[in-house]
Amino acid sequence: MKTLSVVHRAVLFLLSCLAATQTQPLSAQVIVAHRGASQDAPENTIAAFKEAWAQNADGIEGDFYVTKDQQIVCIHDANTERTAGRKLEVANSTLADKTSSRGHGIRL
Repeated sequence: MKTLSVVHRAVLFLLSCLAATQTQPLSAQVIVAHRGASQDAPENTIAAFKEAWAQNADGIEGDFYVTKDQQIVCIHDANTERTAGRKLEVANSTLADKTSSRGHGIRL
């Protein structure tokens, strides 16, 4: 499953760089926001990606895994323990498994 994450990261990086070069001239340096603007928003979230663009990043990098039920989730680790405090292996659980009994999703 780690290989799939690397593939998704590579695709996102290339698409981000392509998009960046369409709006500004290509320079020798490109700033890529690792997991989005993860200093200012939770890593690998839409908020972090939007903030990276707002801070004029040339591209963004995110981590993606596929769940047991074939849903794509954006998370750096192979399990949810570090970000959610509850350990679920992403590849071996469904997207629904990642929802608490109260119906509140855990941050992936």
